[in-house]
Amino acid sequence: MDESAALDVTAARAVETADGDRVLWSDADRDWANRAAAAIVGERASADEFLARRAGLVLERIGTRQPAVTRTVRGIRWRPWVGVVTVLAAFALGMLIDRIGGGSSINLLAPPVFALVAWNLVVYLWLLARPLVLGRGAPARRGRC
Repeated sequence: MDESAALDVTAARAVETADGDRVLWSDADRDWANRAAAAIVGERASADEFLARRAGLVLERIGTRQPAVTRTVRGIRWRPWVGVVTVLAAFALGMLIDRIGGGSSINLLAPPVFALVAWNLVVYLWLLARPLVLGRGAPARRGRC
């Protein structure tokens, strides 16, 4: 299953589980989506193919009733340019902070390095303290399938 199909499956599941009153997506709609997806992908299809096709059908039908759902799913899709911008920004930032480790030693008190070390300490302290703060005996929340 690719990223786009996984997003569709997650969005369809969110709609189905959030609509407890069955206003937006009824039990008849669920049955229709199951039958239609099974008919389209066939008996030999994998679970991923079935779920992806079913999610596509769910989002198409819900999109006709509530266009905001379709706009929301479209709005959170990964933009291809983000990866290129991230790589270019990382390269530029690496070039800018090259002075930190340019010699044979690294100055740990240089502001960028010191900030990185301080950040790591804060994260490690939080990881150690989190069980104490949040409590160990809290029951895990389980979603409805």
